[in-house]
Amino acid sequence: FAVMYLGGEEEEYDVIKEYAEVADGNINAWNTMMSLANSGLASTEAYLRIQGNLPDGTRNPIIEPMLDVVSLSDYMLLNFYGGNWDWDHHNWVAIRNRINPFKGFQFFCWDGEHMVEGVDANLLSENNNNCPSRVFQELRENEDFRRLFADRVQKHCFNDGALTALSAAARWKYRAGQIDKAVNAEAARWGDYRRDV
Repeated sequence: FAVMYLGGEEEEYDVIKEYAEVADGNINAWNTMMSLANSGLASTEAYLRIQGNLPDGTRNPIIEPMLDVVSLSDYMLLNFYGGNWDWDHHNWVAIRNRINPFKGFQFFCWDGEHMVEGVDANLLSENNNNCPSRVFQELRENEDFRRLFADRVQKHCFNDGALTALSAAARWKYRAGQIDKAVNAEAARWGDYRRDV
């Protein structure tokens, strides 16, 4: 997946998933990022440091980027929007290229079958150790990140953004049409399996 969508070679990637398990590569960069987050990200210097930047905002050639803040923002927003109650303690994936870290760890939804089950879900206070939510909660203390997150909310939740009602409904209808026949096979697979349990 990482090679196909992000480029590079398979052996270049650190892939960390639920419960901070290493799926590929190693956990060194993840541990560094979590240490930076747990040390606090309220200051501008800490916020820039976790992105691999100098205090003036330019790239620091000595410090590798640990976190793609835009990716984390969009990822958290999507899980909040969907009310994904079976998440953050597990069911997440973070990917970073060790050779070309670009902007640091990027986050991807995985195993999100418990989304959009109601309209009153509130996961905004999710804060699990060694998980994306911990990084997000530490970033919330930073004014620049709050502005960035607000900008992402504005982009996706207003003015025909991806998470507006009409856009989401159109995307749902399109995808439902693509998988219509496959649903029968999945229902037989999982429905029959569960019938005698």
